[in-house]
Amino acid sequence: MSRALWILCACALAFAVVVAQEEEAPAAEEPIQGNENGFSLLIARRTFLNDSFVENREMTVRIDIWNLGTKEAENVVIEEKYPEDMFSAVEKKVFDKILATENVSFVYTVTPKSHGRTMIPRAHITYEDRVAYIDADLPLLVESPEEYAKRTDRHIIDWLVFTVASVLACCIPSFVLYKQDKQFK
Repeated sequence: MSRALWILCACALAFAVVVAQEEEAPAAEEPIQGNENGFSLLIARRTFLNDSFVENREMTVRIDIWNLGTKEAENVVIEEKYPEDMFSAVEKKVFDKILATENVSFVYTVTPKSHGRTMIPRAHITYEDRVAYIDADLPLLVESPEEYAKRTDRHIIDWLVFTVASVLACCIPSFVLYKQDKQFK
């Protein structure tokens, strides 16, 4: 039985080597340049790179755009319209061309001017004669610097109280046992 298993494994290995030699290394794919009959289809995603949003601290945002079509997308304009009373202005981003099957990304910063809850409208993307949007309206909480500090500070006094209580909780029973042991000797 084991001899038949060895022969079977050797045949499988020989077959794998032959198949591997027949396959050529694939050439590096270049983006499809597109044609006049094709179409362009943009998909985008907005990602906030900060874990907290704090008044008067910059928020970093990345927008990734993929062209899933067979034709390049031309004159791509991305507009972010944050509420003007709460955020600094964001400039439009323009890409002259996004080739078919290509992806691009860009990063920008925006600064909250006040704290509170707000809705971030979805980003507006126009290209050729089409309009697209990123995400839906997004609820966002901007914290005041005091709220942020209260939530994230290390609470040194709390840790000191905890440490003293822990040391006492460990040392007092040991001290009592030590004293009792000395009395009985």
